[in-house]
Amino acid sequence: MASRKRLSGCEYKKIREAKQKCIDKQVGSFTKFLLKPTEIHQSNSNDKSLEAVSSDFKMSPNKFSLNVNNIHLTTISTAPLKSSSQDQQLNCNIDCLASTSSSITHNTSPTKEFELVSYSDSDSTNLNISIDKNVDDYYLQRNILENPVDVHDDPSYWPLKLIDSVRMLFIKKGPIQIKALNFPKNHENRKFSVTYYQCVLKNGEHFERSWLVYSINNDAVYCFCCRMFSVKLSDTGVASGIGYNDWKNLTAHFKIHKMSKTHILYYSNWQEMLIRLKLNQTIDSQNQKIIDSERKRWKAVLVRLCAILRCMAAQNLAFRGTSSVIHPSHNGNFLKLIECFSLFDNVLKDHLEKIKNKEQHVHYLGLQIQNELISLMSEKVKSNILTMVKDVKYYSIILYCTPDCSHSEQMSIILRFVSTTTGIVHEHFIGFIEVFDKTGAGLSVRIIKELIDLKININDMRGQSYDNGSNMRGKQNGVQKRILNINPRAFYVPCNSHSLNLVINDAGKCNVDAISFFGIVQKLYVFFSASTDRWKVLLKFLPKLTLKRVCDTHWESIIDAIRPIRHQFGKMYDALIHIKEDLNLTGSHGLQTKSDACALLKNICDFKFISSVIVWYDILSAVNPISKQLQSIHYDIQMALKSVSSIVEFLKEYRQNGFSKVKIAAKEIALLIEIPGKFPEEYQVQKKFEVEFFYTIIDTAINSLRERFDQLNHHCLNFGFLYNINLLKNWEHETLLNHCKDLAILLSAKETSDIDAIELFEELKIFCQLTEPNSSPDKNLELIYNKKLQEIYPNITISLRIILTIPVTVASAERSFSKLKLIKNHLRSTMSNKRLTGLALLSIESDMAQELDLEDIVQDFSSKKARKVNF
Repeated sequence: MASRKRLSGCEYKKIREAKQKCIDKQVGSFTKFLLKPTEIHQSNSNDKSLEAVSSDFKMSPNKFSLNVNNIHLTTISTAPLKSSSQDQQLNCNIDCLASTSSSITHNTSPTKEFELVSYSDSDSTNLNISIDKNVDDYYLQRNILENPVDVHDDPSYWPLKLIDSVRMLFIKKGPIQIKALNFPKNHENRKFSVTYYQCVLKNGEHFERSWLVYSINNDAVYCFCCRMFSVKLSDTGVASGIGYNDWKNLTAHFKIHKMSKTHILYYSNWQEMLIRLKLNQTIDSQNQKIIDSERKRWKAVLVRLCAILRCMAAQNLAFRGTSSVIHPSHNGNFLKLIECFSLFDNVLKDHLEKIKNKEQHVHYLGLQIQNELISLMSEKVKSNILTMVKDVKYYSIILYCTPDCSHSEQMSIILRFVSTTTGIVHEHFIGFIEVFDKTGAGLSVRIIKELIDLKININDMRGQSYDNGSNMRGKQNGVQKRILNINPRAFYVPCNSHSLNLVINDAGKCNVDAISFFGIVQKLYVFFSASTDRWKVLLKFLPKLTLKRVCDTHWESIIDAIRPIRHQFGKMYDALIHIKEDLNLTGSHGLQTKSDACALLKNICDFKFISSVIVWYDILSAVNPISKQLQSIHYDIQMALKSVSSIVEFLKEYRQNGFSKVKIAAKEIALLIEIPGKFPEEYQVQKKFEVEFFYTIIDTAINSLRERFDQLNHHCLNFGFLYNINLLKNWEHETLLNHCKDLAILLSAKETSDIDAIELFEELKIFCQLTEPNSSPDKNLELIYNKKLQEIYPNITISLRIILTIPVTVASAERSFSKLKLIKNHLRSTMSNKRLTGLALLSIESDMAQELDLEDIVQDFSSKKARKVNF
């Protein structure tokens, strides 16, 4: 009996059921693509038939396929090829900003190319590719994009369905025809030959089969153009996924394949694509041009915004006004500067026009963006400082606290270190920290936590300097003691400028006459400054030097309050007489003014007051220059000790011979105002002034100097022999060796040491011959670095670096509070501490801020603000 030519009814039924089952599985797939994730979830909860969609919905981040009945829909991503260079990374990040912010692509998906291909019913079942296979195919293609050289040469490794990026990559490289190879033979003793790469016509002419490629992996040949463009691969032949290796019938197969409609179509597409790629006219290129244009525009805008913010921060200007909209008045300095620059800059002008015409909703001019850009620039500056600190290893901390206008306690942190390339001392501001517990324990915990957050090793600290508060300098529970318990090599030096200030404070409050004297000086300033009319009278008589108020904290600055009295006593007297005799002063207010002028005249027309002016002016004239010198970051311990010693010597000499000079100078002033130029005839008055005022002030100052600067003597005992290395050539070797051993012990902790005593001794014996007389540590270190001798004298270099790292003043931290008052004033009192620190960093470290590459800032900003997910 002949076999049946037709299928049985049961078989037809099974086929229909299979088709219907396939159709049912696709129900809702297209809606899943269109709906939001939350809507899909709600739709799935209402329709159980959608639970099976995920198994047949093939989707990858760059390509997805969807079967609806007999229609195959393919979307091909137009994402640009991946690049590893930093420039293209920046471009990618700005792409994300441009694609989400520009008016062209706002709230839309990237442009996509759609291909609609129809198949017969018999082919529909072959279109289902499992999710696992599709995911593997996706990762394979991502690997191709990242490592194109690995798989391009062999078509057996090519994915079955190519995404657009991979296809363009392969077409740009073109087919690679392997010729220099000993091709293997099959079981029929046949093999592939390079002659197949050519076609010989009947007339003897040769044509290249440029579309033919050979796979070493599976010993088969493929059609390059068909593999590139075919949506559905054939089962067999050169257009299949496994290739063709029937060498006996290969020529016949070529004739059939060459004349097939699909091959002709795909070959034409291949050649057309080559031309378009060469001319840069692909759909991707058009989209990329639009994105490139937007990217460049946003990059230019952001660079200008960063430059404006940096300039305003350096000048301590307020940013915001009562309005945050472009063009209205009172919208703040930041927006006004942008409006001003837009008059001359086309980039900002175009940007503001787009905002005004509502062509774009994202403008990056808001308050939050200001904070983000300020934070990025300040963090970059801080990062550069911390990098330098970690490179040099040794550092010191300088701290100072003060309340701000919002009554919050702010602590300024300064890091001091010595450059390992130039030997120059640096002090850099790190930031303001708001502190709540001002005890020694609370402050030390806060400082240690900040050092940990900055990733700075506390064991590398070699110095600490604070003001003279008991919570800071306390020997039992102070901050310095608690840090010394952790790191005994973190040598503490109290601020010498503050110590000198406290010396004057002790002397100024040692007796009643001294306190009364400064009270009269303050009354003079208050009397004239309380009225504009009286101040005009003062300026008329004192055109050069005007009165200054007495500062309760910075006593060395009182010299400015006493100087005009000392040099213009007679003119100040004439100003008071003029006010006293002014006939225009009538009424209760005028009479009160005359009464105050008479009281002040009575106070100053006293030989004892005039003598007090001379005494305090002489003392403060000697102290004030030293106080200024002690505020320099280049002052070391020995220089500070010499300066203090010079003050002590001056006070001793002034105590012995100064009183007679005071009487002579006071007599000259007394004659100008026509009062007796001497103390009253009673001997007790002069002797009492001399003993209880003159000697008491000087003795108090000398004793206070010795007590408060005793710490400097202790440090000089340890490091003193390195302050003038030239003198060491006259020392005995045993003495020098003992000093080196003592220093090595001092710089040792927990079985580690900064230097080797024996090596330091040997280095000093040689190096002392090279130095100049009276050369300071910074000069010697500069000599070592200039002549590249740090490898020969490593222990000397380390020792000098540690000496120069130890601070002698907290003036840098105190100066930072002048910026604090400018940045956080009563109109900006609600500023957050993060913004305050950012603006302060850009202002105080303005030199480093000016060196920032604004394009790097834009790159960091774009990487954090990019909203388009990069798969």
